[in-house]
Amino acid sequence: MRIVPTTAVSVLLAATLAACGGVDKNAYVESVTKVQQKTQNEANKLSAEMEKAKSAKDIGAKLEELGTQVGANAKELDAIEAPSEVTKEHADYVALMARFSDELEKLGGKFEKAKNSELAGILSETTKLTSDLATDENKIVTSINTKLHE
Repeated sequence: MRIVPTTAVSVLLAATLAACGGVDKNAYVESVTKVQQKTQNEANKLSAEMEKAKSAKDIGAKLEELGTQVGANAKELDAIEAPSEVTKEHADYVALMARFSDELEKLGGKFEKAKNSELAGILSETTKLTSDLATDENKIVTSINTKLHE
C-alpha cells in the first residue's frame, strides 16, 4: 500500500496493495489513508461552499472551519502508531498538518477582517501556503513510501 499526498488537501489517494509487506505497515497505511480521505472530503465540501460565498467574511469563516477540521484530523493522525522505520516522517507529517490547520485559521481571520484593497494579497498568501504545503507534504509522503517499501 502507498500513502499519497493530499496535495494541500486536494488530491485523492491511490493505493497499491502489493509492495508493503507486513500487516503493521498495511494497517498504518490504511489508517493514514482513512484520515486523508476524510480531510479530502471536508476540503471538497468547504471548497464548494466557498465558491458560493457572498463576501470575504464568508470565505474567512469557511477557511477557519477547514482549519479546525484539519487540526482535528492532525490529532487523529498523531494517534496512529507508525511503523518504526517511519516514526520521524510520520511525526513530521502530523506537524505539517497541524501547521496547515493553524495557517488556515489565521488566513480565515484575515479574510474576515480584510478591506477590499487587502484581498489580493491575502489570496496570494493563501496560494503560497497551499503550494508550500503540497511541496512539503509530497517530500514527507515520498519518504514514508520509500521507507515502507525498502
